[in-house]
Amino acid sequence: MCIKIQILKTIFIFICLFLSGLNPGLNTGQAHIISENTTDIETQETGSFCAVTDTPDVKIYINGELEGLAHPQRPLTREYLPAGTIIVTAKPRGFPSVSKPVVISPGNLSELVFEFALKDSDEEKPDPEPALSLEQLITQGDKYFQNQRYMMPEHENAFKMYESALKLAPDNSHARKKIYEMLEIYKNLGSSNENQNYEKALIYYKNYMYILEYCLDTFQDLELKALVEQVGIKVSELENKIELSDKLAQEADSYFIAQKFTTPKDKNAFILYKASLEANPGNNYSIKRIHEIIRLYKKQGDQAFQKGFYKKAQRFYKKYLSVAEYALEKFKSRRIERDMEAVKKRIEEIKKHGT
Repeated sequence: MCIKIQILKTIFIFICLFLSGLNPGLNTGQAHIISENTTDIETQETGSFCAVTDTPDVKIYINGELEGLAHPQRPLTREYLPAGTIIVTAKPRGFPSVSKPVVISPGNLSELVFEFALKDSDEEKPDPEPALSLEQLITQGDKYFQNQRYMMPEHENAFKMYESALKLAPDNSHARKKIYEMLEIYKNLGSSNENQNYEKALIYYKNYMYILEYCLDTFQDLELKALVEQVGIKVSELENKIELSDKLAQEADSYFIAQKFTTPKDKNAFILYKASLEANPGNNYSIKRIHEIIRLYKKQGDQAFQKGFYKKAQRFYKKYLSVAEYALEKFKSRRIERDMEAVKKRIEEIKKHGT
């Protein structure tokens, strides 16, 4: 009887997957949400979010703030988000941006799937908006600029408005001044993230280079030519570091799946995730995996302790501490600090049992 029920469940899942592929709503660049329980690492008042895309280099914004890039093989994940509703915006290349509300609930992972490649080319497109006057373009551009919508969302940002204004009036000093201000803004944003979040820095520097090239071509500002070359080198360096970090994380996954978290000594999941973070300190996937190793070691230690297998518990707790000490120094987590104190007390209890 149990086997029949399991078979029916399996058939039901396949039917659901098949029907989801036929759902025309998935062919319009829209998103759907999947939630599942996950163990909360930091606090019960926070949840996690994951953005999955079917196209590469999709910019993900949470409540208007750029979070990074999502890729088909590497979703963008953010943990410890306060419970409540957030607005997630995905901006792909070659497709309109999509914004969706997502409810973050304590202890849950909310997954938002963006499907752009399946977009139906024959779908009905909205009528083009009427052309704006020079004054309207400047006014709208200033409004976007004030709201920090410099180059996002696509077609509805300050740069696009000022660019259109300059096509109507090439000598418009206000539009030109604002574009140069955006140059400085993206330069500073890239610099401030360069040592912390390479993906954010890469996006900012790419926008910086885009505007540099625009100013070089449109205003014939030859002084910017050297800057274009310098930023191009910086972009290539960041791309190489991100690529190396992702490759190391992918290699680490094979050890993680085999539960070789800290063994063998010379090469294991923990060592490779650390190397991934050395290449890119902002690799959120590797950070998440290290947290998961910590959680699993503590769970295994607690289970062994509760069953009275004290030597086994002590072994798991020592492995836990070897990873948690690194994580505490790297991530400055209060939860890890509290758990480490509790584990150390457990080890003292084990010693009292004569092991």
